[in-house]
Amino acid sequence: MSHRKAQSYESILAWWEALPGATKAVEIEDFALEFGYNSTKLERSDVHYEEAREIYEEGTVTAYTGDVRSITSLANQQVAFDWMLRQLSRKTPVDETFLLKMHSLVAGGTFSRRQLADGEFPGTYKRSDYIVRETHEVGAPVEECPRLTRDLLKEIDDELRAQITPTRALTVAAYLHNQLVSIHPFSEGTGRVARELSNYVLLWADHPPIIIYKDDKDEYFAELEAFDETGDLEPFKEFLRKETVESWSSRVR
Repeated sequence: MSHRKAQSYESILAWWEALPGATKAVEIEDFALEFGYNSTKLERSDVHYEEAREIYEEGTVTAYTGDVRSITSLANQQVAFDWMLRQLSRKTPVDETFLLKMHSLVAGGTFSRRQLADGEFPGTYKRSDYIVRETHEVGAPVEECPRLTRDLLKEIDDELRAQITPTRALTVAAYLHNQLVSIHPFSEGTGRVARELSNYVLLWADHPPIIIYKDDKDEYFAELEAFDETGDLEPFKEFLRKETVESWSSRVR
């Protein structure tokens, strides 16, 4: 990140910290549409922005002729984000119950007939290995996924229960995101859950949430794959700082 960009990131953190709670709530409400739209587009959705706006603002969409699962996935993002904010207000622990509930909200109605016939369902761990389309990995062995996921969530929750700072939260969110994608505990929807949970960690620590933009898809997946190969978290953290600037620089007043 350039010196100018680094200054922008720090200024955004300072701006966010100074915002009154009610103003933050409005900013987060406005943020939800952009986040949900871009998160869905990362998964090869054919939904357009105007259709996303209709769903978020009106609860319906007109003249949509694309894949029903794409529009369902987008509507799920809104439901899951709203649920996440309610859990945040209660400081709900990041545990297995939390994760599986989040997955059931994000992935409901998006599984193919073949997945359902294979016994795969929203809110449950995968039952078979699947090649991850963007990275060509299969994740952890099926029998190891529940234990590895629980161990990861325990690490994250321990961090949240400490007096976590916004800058530390960025590290924790990056670690959670990469490790969850590496484990890949679900047959469908792992990336969407990882992006939601990362923002839960950030908001918990009073760091502004982050949009991973559809136009940065190639860089995003390249950084995830690089972490798988090297274990180096710094490039992904740098990517998240850049996306923080992109998410909020136009809103800083």
